[in-house]
Amino acid sequence: MDKKKIWLEAIKSINAILITLPFRDAWYGYYAGTIIAPFFRKGNWLIVFLFLVVYAVFGRLYDAFSISRNRVPEMVYSQGLSALLSDF
Repeated sequence: MDKKKIWLEAIKSINAILITLPFRDAWYGYYAGTIIAPFFRKGNWLIVFLFLVVYAVFGRLYDAFSISRNRVPEMVYSQGLSALLSDF
């Protein structure tokens, strides 16, 4: 792989992680303490990882990671749509 593709993949990974961080904060700040049967530590991390995987799948489906091809409004729309669908 050339350097451009490596940088592009790194930016895509950082993007997915930065979208996952607010979900993680919301999960630990509210949901983890209010559910009836708690998941404990490993289960909570599994939920956060599951969100990351589902977001990555929806992101690829809706071209949220096509940085070089899309305009900014298209990227915001596709990433927002992917994040909302992942939350559900």
